[in-house]
Amino acid sequence: MAGSRRARRGAEPRGLRDHRILVESPGPGGGRARGRCAAEGRRLAGADAAGRLDGPEHRRRRRTGLAHRRLRLRRTAAAAVRAEHRGVADLRPAGRGAAARHRVGGARLTAPPRRHRGHPGGDQPGPRPGRRGHRALQHPGGGLRIREQGLRDGLPLGRRRSGAERGVRCAAVREPARPRPRLRRSAPDDDRLLNQDRALRSRYSPRDDLDDPRCDDHAPKTLSCVTSIRVRHAQQEGGRVPENWIAGTWVGAREGGRREIRCPADGSLVAEVDESTAVDTEAAIAAAREAFDSGPWPSTSARERGDLLLRVADLLERDKADVARMESLDTGKRLVEGEYDVDDVVSVFRHFGHVADADAGRVVDTGNPGVVSRVVHEPVGVCGLISPWNYPLLQVAWKVAPCLAAGNTFVLKPSELTPHTAIHLMKLLDEAGLPAGVANLVLGSGPDAGAPLSEDPRVDLVSFTGGLVTGKRIMAAAAGTVKKVALELGGKNPNVVFADADYETALDFALTAVFLHSGQVCSAGARLVVEESVHDRFVDDLVERAQRIRLGGPFDEKAETGPLTSAAHLDKVEAYVAAGIAEGAQLRCGGARPDDPALADGFYYLPTILDGCTSDMSVTQDESFGPVLTVETFTSEDDAVAIANDSIYGLAGAVWTADAGKGQRVAARMRMGTVWINDFHPYVAQAEWGGYKQSGIGRELGEAGLEEYRETKHIWHNIAPEPQHWFSS
Repeated sequence: MAGSRRARRGAEPRGLRDHRILVESPGPGGGRARGRCAAEGRRLAGADAAGRLDGPEHRRRRRTGLAHRRLRLRRTAAAAVRAEHRGVADLRPAGRGAAARHRVGGARLTAPPRRHRGHPGGDQPGPRPGRRGHRALQHPGGGLRIREQGLRDGLPLGRRRSGAERGVRCAAVREPARPRPRLRRSAPDDDRLLNQDRALRSRYSPRDDLDDPRCDDHAPKTLSCVTSIRVRHAQQEGGRVPENWIAGTWVGAREGGRREIRCPADGSLVAEVDESTAVDTEAAIAAAREAFDSGPWPSTSARERGDLLLRVADLLERDKADVARMESLDTGKRLVEGEYDVDDVVSVFRHFGHVADADAGRVVDTGNPGVVSRVVHEPVGVCGLISPWNYPLLQVAWKVAPCLAAGNTFVLKPSELTPHTAIHLMKLLDEAGLPAGVANLVLGSGPDAGAPLSEDPRVDLVSFTGGLVTGKRIMAAAAGTVKKVALELGGKNPNVVFADADYETALDFALTAVFLHSGQVCSAGARLVVEESVHDRFVDDLVERAQRIRLGGPFDEKAETGPLTSAAHLDKVEAYVAAGIAEGAQLRCGGARPDDPALADGFYYLPTILDGCTSDMSVTQDESFGPVLTVETFTSEDDAVAIANDSIYGLAGAVWTADAGKGQRVAARMRMGTVWINDFHPYVAQAEWGGYKQSGIGRELGEAGLEEYRETKHIWHNIAPEPQHWFSS
């Protein structure tokens, strides 16, 4: 990685350091690690050819105290009281009004859209997003903030840059930078503040696990590939290394065993991680509850919370190369897609870092001069966050960033198949200065580790992204305590192509819409709805191009798409295609695993096109979540809309036409949360994401994505109360 990342002055080289992948040499009969996934794991860990690591395995890190923020909190409380006697303009941070826009030289700058969930967006000239060099970063209001190469070099991480250091920056957006308290790292010898900040950790002691004899039964085994991600636990050398993050401490699962994580590209063993149960989740909920009820985070100013999220974005950018490789090892996706995913994650944290303090409430005119009436927004409380395996870190970021921006605490349960980037994010949140107990992580399956998040009355909100069946179970469980739910449950998304569309562009996007990440995208354009007059030519060309798509692993530079994420999911996709053929669909290409011996150990499935489909087939109604495209035809605009809307889902869709009026008409009639006209997959963090019908409840990203994690409160202040004498004495 030499030359690919900046070096922080006065520090050891960055990387996973305390949270690194360890590689152990194969023992007798253990065999040698297979494939490029294993080799890349050894390289990422800094191991030699035999799998040995040079340097200490574990390091300790200090945390900051919170005493320095007390004065700021007292001043904030006093300012809130004074604000009751002022107008709504005074309640807004300077430069953050609804009409504020980012301008340079009087011209509004528009941010380029992100390709939805890792879409590379084609070859672009100049440096790729997130790479060193001159680049544009998304900013609130759709504007750009321009950063020049080298401005960050030599600056301590976490320090807010001055206007000159930030590059082009609109002075009207925010008043000049002024000193204010931060959640900074403590000095190494500041034990008093360190102990204050770690007060919550004593509620769940790692010593409990040290005394557990079961730890000896889980000693690291000799593996043929990359073993577990290790987090700083020198005190547990020779025993089980825990991966749950509870109350600011890494702890092992109290019950349950270990789960193998395998690279989907070649089936090789990536790691063994804890398999947590309800006992661990309940401990994490208790830590999050106490951190919210008694800790400093909910009362921390919105601006300080935003600053912390910006620091997390910087840390993610610093660790981009390693995080992308972790993501690719877990999911099997191409490394270039993993890199784009990290860029998207950084943009999400930066967006919510900037908008955390954008809404300070409003004053309501009651018509009574003796009353000050305010509507304010407060954090909802403890949030249970359950994320999927297809975009592990990006989907975590969509939940964690707004959750923290609003002032909540949380328990995160990532997919048991792809946990490593979530583990690394906990390390970065800790490094950024997040107080103990605010962020908690439990690893394990949904029924064992995830179910308590929906059922426990101490959890105020549960946010879930995943399958429809599981989403319904979560909703039913949450009804027992009437907690808020936010659900994104997938889709069966139509890609409507009219005969007047730009043929080559529509053809190219039709492939990307469904075969990106082997179709494991909730917004995948898995239903091609094409006008009958161009059907034959369009589908013939699609088949010819789909058959040329090259499959391969994460580190195969010639690969165009990768494997499915698990063997179980591969079986599901195979059964889905077989059912479609049995219903009368015509198999035009694919429909099988590849016969390439080099891919035999991976979970690959050929790009598949099923023609002659109708809306009453299960293959056009059920979400395959794989590289499978169904084809339907239409003859009129009304017919196209009817077919597009004939689904229990309503997440996303697209319409392709050269007629702008037609495009707008059709988009307006499509019952979906997102509709693209002459495009597919792009999104921006400033715009909401979510679906109609059974695609879910609530929204992520945008203003509504932040509001999901807030409660609205009306405060009525009678300044000069007088007796009413309503009842006679």
